Amino acid sequence: MKDSYLIADTISRFLEDHKLTDVLLIDLKDKCNIADYMIIATGSSGRQISAVAELLIMELKTLGIKDTIVEGDATCDWILLDTCGIVVHLFKGDIRAYYNLEALWNTNGK
Repeated sequence: MKDSYLIADTISRFLEDHKLTDVLLIDLKDKCNIADYMIIATGSSGRQISAVAELLIMELKTLGIKDTIVEGDATCDWILLDTCGIVVHLFKGDIRAYYNLEALWNTNGK
């Protein structure tokens, strides 16, 4: 699986299947050169965000994607995964609202 859209779509569906909410897939190809896609999702707790991030990394490995960079703080308010031209942000609700990445990328939450 090499197509970045197919990988991004697979990640989005994985996050939804694992009960993260407000999953948003943003096409960045014409907006920047740091990634092709950004995915933003909200978890109900730090524990959920951390667990889903770990499961996602394992799922990506089963798809042959082994080079995933993970950043996040000890409280798991926000975890960032960077893989295959896709940046994934997993937030707790209040942290997502504070940073409001949707507005930064002019998606208006759509």
